[in-house]
Amino acid sequence: MTLKDALRIASLCNRDYKEQEEGLYLSALALTGARYQFSPRFTATVSYLVSKTTGEEPVDTARAILGVQQVLPTGGLVTATGTVDGTKDRNLEGDLVGTGTVAATFRQPLLRGAGYEASHEALTQAERDVVYSIRDFTRFREQFVVDVTRRFYDILFARSVLKNTEERRVAVEYQTRRAQALFDIGLQDKIEVLRAENDLLRVENDIIDARDALGLSVDQFKVFLGLPVSAKFDCSQEEPSPLPVDVNLDVAVGAALANRFDLANRRERLEDAERALRIAQQDLLPDLAVLASWSGTTDPSPDLFDRGIRDHGGTAGVFLEIPLQRTLERNAFRSAEIALDRERRSYVQFRDEIVVEVRDSLRRLRQAVTSLRIQERIIAVEQKRYEKAQIDFEQGRIGNRDLLEAQQSLTDAKNDRVRRLVDYELARIDLERAMGTLEVEPDGSWRVLRAPPPPPGGGAKP
Repeated sequence: MTLKDALRIASLCNRDYKEQEEGLYLSALALTGARYQFSPRFTATVSYLVSKTTGEEPVDTARAILGVQQVLPTGGLVTATGTVDGTKDRNLEGDLVGTGTVAATFRQPLLRGAGYEASHEALTQAERDVVYSIRDFTRFREQFVVDVTRRFYDILFARSVLKNTEERRVAVEYQTRRAQALFDIGLQDKIEVLRAENDLLRVENDIIDARDALGLSVDQFKVFLGLPVSAKFDCSQEEPSPLPVDVNLDVAVGAALANRFDLANRRERLEDAERALRIAQQDLLPDLAVLASWSGTTDPSPDLFDRGIRDHGGTAGVFLEIPLQRTLERNAFRSAEIALDRERRSYVQFRDEIVVEVRDSLRRLRQAVTSLRIQERIIAVEQKRYEKAQIDFEQGRIGNRDLLEAQQSLTDAKNDRVRRLVDYELARIDLERAMGTLEVEPDGSWRVLRAPPPPPGGGAKP
C-alpha cells in the first residue's frame, strides 16, 4: 500500500469521511425542499360521499379540487383553485348534476414582507448553506489528507525503528559472543561479559516494544481507513522526499486570506447577519398589502364542460394592520443587532487566528528544515564515532560498553532522522493547508497550487 493507495481507500471507506459526505447531501436535500416552497405548488383532491337521512333516499356527492400557489419575487402570493361539485339524488333519474367554481386571489405586501430579500429569505439561506457545506467539506478533505499522511508515516517510522533495532541486535549479539570468547581465554573481564549480556537483553526488549508499536499503528490505521481489523496489507517503504518550499511570510498570509474557504464562510455569514438585521428592521413596519380576488361559477348541468362561466365577480382593496404592539418584533430586531456585532467580532478574531496559524505553520516548517539538516550532520558524526569506537575496541583502548553506547547513539540518530523527515513532510503539507493552496483530487491525492502574490499595500484583503 502506497500513500496514494491509502488516500484513495480512506476516501472510499473512512467513516468520518462518509459522514461528511452525508452531511453535504442532507444540505442539498434541504435546498430542494426550500426550492419546492417557492416554486408553483399544485394540490389536487377528489372525494365521493354518500349521505343518508332517516326516511329519505341516499344522496351521492362528489367533489374534485385542483389548486396552484406561487410566491412571487416581489413577495406577493397568487393562489388559483378550480372546484367541481356534483350531486345525485337516487330518487331521481339521471346522472350527477355538477357545478364548477374557479377562484383566484392575489396578495402583495407593500411594507412588511415586501421584496425578494424578505419573502425569499428561507430560499436564500438554504442556497448559501449548501455553499457553506461544500466549503466545509473541502476544508475537511484538506485536513483529512494531513491525517492520512501522518498515520501512514507513523507506520513507516515504526518499521524503521524496528529495522534499526534488529540491526543493532545483530551487532550486540556479535559483541556478546566476542566478549564471552575473550573471557574464556582470559583476555576479558567478567564485568564486560555481563554488560554485553545486559545490553543484549535491553535490545531484545526494545525489539518487542518496537513490534508492538508497529502492530498497534497498523491496527489503528486499519480502523481509521474503515477496513476490517482482519485485513492484511503491507505499507510500502517509501520515504517522503524533502521537497524545498520557498515562500515568505507576506505571500503565505496573503494566500491564506485569499484562498481559505472557512474564512470565506465566516465573511458570508457576516453578510447573512446583516441581511437578517435588514429583514428584522422591515418587520417593524406596518402590514400594508394590496388584495384582489376573482371567482366565477357555472350553472348546474349534467355535463359541466358544455357551459361557460355564468356568474363571476371580483374584489380589490388595501389591507392595513395598525401596529399597536411590536414587542416581539422589537426584540427580534435587537437580537439581530447583537448577532451582527458578534459575527463582526468573530470574523475579525478568526481572520487574526488564520494569520497566527500561517505564521506558526511557516515557523514549524523552517524549524523542521533546520532540524532535518542538523540531524543529517548528527548521523554523520555518530557514524564516525561508531567507526572510531570499533577501531579503539579492536585495539583494546576502550571496553565493550563504550562500543555499544556508540552503536546505540547511531541507531537513535537514524530513528530521529526518519521522524524529522516525516515532521518536515507533514509541516510542508500543513503549511499548504493553512494557506488554502492544497487542492485535493477526487481520489484523495493532493495537488499543490502556487500561492498568489500579496496584494498591494503588504496586507491581504478577503
